[in-house]
Amino acid sequence: MVTEAGIIGKIGLNELGVGVCLNAIKVPGCDTTRMPVHLALRLVLESSSSDHAVQELEKVGLAASAHLLVADKEKAFGLESTAKTIMLITADERGQIFHANHLLLDHEGSVDAGWLVDSPCRQRRIQELATRYDVSTDREPGMRDVTCMLDDHDGFPYSICRYEEGPLGMDATLFSIVMELRGTKATVYLGRPCKPEETIFLDL
Repeated sequence: MVTEAGIIGKIGLNELGVGVCLNAIKVPGCDTTRMPVHLALRLVLESSSSDHAVQELEKVGLAASAHLLVADKEKAFGLESTAKTIMLITADERGQIFHANHLLLDHEGSVDAGWLVDSPCRQRRIQELATRYDVSTDREPGMRDVTCMLDDHDGFPYSICRYEEGPLGMDATLFSIVMELRGTKATVYLGRPCKPEETIFLDL
């Protein structure tokens, strides 16, 4: 997994081909009776399948707002949560799920703080880029294709590949990870994918 020092659960995959990604979302509230987000990420990494991980997380709920993309070699789910709710996002007709840093679903009683103004722009752009591929044909995207999507600069400074420049003045891309769960492998680009400081290959 890729994580900060001292945090035991974050973005990554396990030897069974179960992977998880995280989108931070800023919705007020915290419920200490529910599972902290980073422990939920660890739970996924200790799961034998995406079904098992999602079932466990739906039972306990998450203590705060976040989106977890949970996948294995066969299927993927999105889990969008607030401190009070947890809702499932299933793959679209192309077998794809997209999420940025704002709520996509209607959570009762919750108000999205609109934390990153470029989040809807990035959401639309990644969906636009993915329309070039269709998992029902031979043009299913490979790891290089996904890397190119993450390295997209369209609409700068509101681009998928983010810089510490422009009106936002914060939150540059710190790393990108592209997983191939059927082969239990991943490539990690430290820094922006257009100019990585280091490239790490994971093969389980």
